Amino acid sequence: MSNLLPEEKKKAIKKELILRLFIVFFVFLFATISIAIILLTPARVVSVAGSNQVSNELEIYKKSILFKNNNLLSKSLDVELLKSDALQEEYNNVDINQLIDDIVKNKSTDIKIKGIFYEKISEIKKGEQEYDISLTVKGVAKKRSSLIDFINQLKNNKKFIEVDFPVSGLVKDENIDFSIKISGKSE
Repeated sequence: MSNLLPEEKKKAIKKELILRLFIVFFVFLFATISIAIILLTPARVVSVAGSNQVSNELEIYKKSILFKNNNLLSKSLDVELLKSDALQEEYNNVDINQLIDDIVKNKSTDIKIKGIFYEKISEIKKGEQEYDISLTVKGVAKKRSSLIDFINQLKNNKKFIEVDFPVSGLVKDENIDFSIKISGKSE
């Protein structure tokens, strides 16, 4: 089929087609935005109302006598807890620093301590509460003889009730990894 329309008519039809496409696009865009606004408005109203209600209740609570009394009660409870902790420490005070100091003083230069682990075990005997102290010393000894000397010095210390070291730890001659368990009583 031959092209029977003149050029001016073709341009007019093309402009009309583009105008129709723009109109359809903007109508759909307007419809989408309108539907979104209509659907989201109730959710926004509910969230704003809930937020306002919570704010109002919080203000009422803060102004109430109950809140002021709870605050005073909380402060007095904190003071009593601090007093209780101070009394508990006074009765169960064990100078762990002194025990660790004794261990470190007994080691020679051939002994390297990697860690000291402390545990306090509570027992009730004869109606009185007693505390057993367990220290675990882990480290490396350059020589077997220096490790044996270190263990003997710990055993001779009167603050330690028991020094437990497995004999199997003395198999190697040099660079010996060790773990010594030391038991004691609180004062």
